[in-house]
Amino acid sequence: MMNKNMMEANFKIGETLKIVENPDESKIGKEVVIDTFHFVRKSKVLASAIDVWEYKVNDGIKSIGWIPEYYLESLIETRII
Repeated sequence: MMNKNMMEANFKIGETLKIVENPDESKIGKEVVIDTFHFVRKSKVLASAIDVWEYKVNDGIKSIGWIPEYYLESLIETRII
């Protein structure tokens, strides 16, 4: 059976996040808002290392595109630290 946490997204539509890592370094540090999200499974193995939530985000003006969950951080957590 699949782990329940794997099936729940950590972030919600409309939430503002910060990009903390990205191959395109110009995106790092940008605050973005989630438009939509989906779960990506590129393998038939149950707990594959490539299972990930991806979020389609915008910067308030234009779409940034799809960003994997591990590149994003909640602004709430950032401000508490």
